[in-house]
Amino acid sequence: MKQRLEVLDATRGIAVAAMVFGHVLLWGGYTYVHPVFGMVQKGLTSFRMPALMLVSGFLAHSLLSRPFHKTIDRLAHFSWIYLVWLVPLLVLTPFGNEFSFSNYAQNLPRPVTVLWFLWVLTLFTLSIPIVRLLPRQVILFGSVALGVANYAGFLNIETYSYENAAIYALMFYAGLLYRPEIEQVLRAEISRSLMVKLISAAIMTAATAKLLRSWSGHDLLGGPQRLLICLSVLYLIRIAVDLVPGARRLSLLGRHTLPIYVIHLPLLMIIRKPIATVNGSLAPLMTTILLMAASLLFYFVAKRAHLEWLFERPNWLTALCNRLSERNDALSPLKVAPVQVGFSRDRFHRHDPALDLHDKRRQALWQIRTGRRRSVVTEPHPSAVLAKFSANRRALADQAPHLIIDPHIGFDRTGAVPISPDQSAYDAQQGERDDTPDRRKIG
Repeated sequence: MKQRLEVLDATRGIAVAAMVFGHVLLWGGYTYVHPVFGMVQKGLTSFRMPALMLVSGFLAHSLLSRPFHKTIDRLAHFSWIYLVWLVPLLVLTPFGNEFSFSNYAQNLPRPVTVLWFLWVLTLFTLSIPIVRLLPRQVILFGSVALGVANYAGFLNIETYSYENAAIYALMFYAGLLYRPEIEQVLRAEISRSLMVKLISAAIMTAATAKLLRSWSGHDLLGGPQRLLICLSVLYLIRIAVDLVPGARRLSLLGRHTLPIYVIHLPLLMIIRKPIATVNGSLAPLMTTILLMAASLLFYFVAKRAHLEWLFERPNWLTALCNRLSERNDALSPLKVAPVQVGFSRDRFHRHDPALDLHDKRRQALWQIRTGRRRSVVTEPHPSAVLAKFSANRRALADQAPHLIIDPHIGFDRTGAVPISPDQSAYDAQQGERDDTPDRRKIG
């Protein structure tokens, strides 16, 4: 089974904690109490949301080689969470507008709450079917150009959610398209030279960005600067996870970032006036810990109270998505593979790691998913490890009828395919007849 990257969960945990801490400093008024808090807030801004965007793109990479209905599933998840939690945020958060159906409707195409992150993720996820057809260098260059145009004021964007989409597109698509390279670095041995190169590149880019800012008045290199900062911090966290005792526990926090993200701000609005009377340099830190603990407590209590629909799609929406998936499978390229579609994928889909000639496993998974190369499975239980399998009775044309396995491929998870009793008996008979050991059993 493919090992989970704990450094990604740890990075998400640190980033969401930095986000909560930044909101406490902002809404609690601590940035006006001491100038140090203002510097901390500025430093966190250059890392927290870019890191979350980078990790989100990294985790969405499998959609590049999966059917379109998998993208629909993720879009339905993001959209549901956004629609549900938009109500308490509009009620409790003082954005200058009281809650009404008109304000709710206006936040659907133009979000003005902290949920802009989910809205932007939905927008980026919707673009994946188009992104998969283009070379990744083109997408990356377009993301850099979009950020530069936004910082230079050429786009004239007034809504900050649209502005954030232009700023953070580079982080999302970098994680989406360059996951193989990032994953290889994170799984390899620690390299001090690489750490020095990343930090040096981040410092040089920051210095160049400052010179351009003083010359032009615009932060033209804001996107590349934030990306290099994210990559440097990500590698430092990877080193800390391996060397610092207890650092792995941050991955537990990173696996529950959604409830902290959607709950912490309504809670902060409720306790904002009481905490404003609390002085001291540790007050923001203690408030941050309190908000995160209360958010997680609310999440686990809601799950016990059968309120899972607050954090995930309800059953009826899942059934609807599954119905769309079945309809999509009926027209999948496993049965109909147009020549032009296949040519486009082979020509433009160079960034897919499944096409790496040195990785036969990922290449096989890509072929099975996309149906580009139809192959007849001669073994009822192939030696390749597959995931999410289910038993189903049918017989291959060239073998005697017996129970076989119908595999459903999982990109990031693998598991051994068991041998059924009927197959074991059939193999035993064949072994006695041929007097040769059975080579089809999986060890």
